[in-house]
Amino acid sequence: MTRLQARAFTAGVFTPDHAETPAGPQPWKYQLEVSAIYPGGGGAAQNSTLTLWFTERLGGTVMYAGTADFGGVVFEVTQPMLDAIFALTYSEKQDPGPLPGDRPGQTPAGPQAGTVPAKDAAPPAETPKTEPPPKP
Repeated sequence: MTRLQARAFTAGVFTPDHAETPAGPQPWKYQLEVSAIYPGGGGAAQNSTLTLWFTERLGGTVMYAGTADFGGVVFEVTQPMLDAIFALTYSEKQDPGPLPGDRPGQTPAGPQAGTVPAKDAAPPAETPKTEPPPKP
């Protein structure tokens, strides 16, 4: 993402502890601090920092963000922003992790526990046995 955009602005003002939403007050759950350095004339750089607060995802496409900057605003985030934040926050509480016994980088050789092969599935093929080449 290269631009910060709002899907829609809420009628409320920014408060440091929650966002006013159609579903009622929602506490801020995540904080993102964005810093940018802009080259300035005469070699002096200008720094700018923006702090954004986010609610939990409140529905399939709904998440609110707010900032005290810009006079204090609260807005509904765009889908690309929601997807980016969700990718960072979803795994911490929802990702079940690897299956028991799995090793990283290894592909399971056969059916997974609890799976049932299709009725008309062919039996697994045998692995051909190979012998080392004869020595010269």
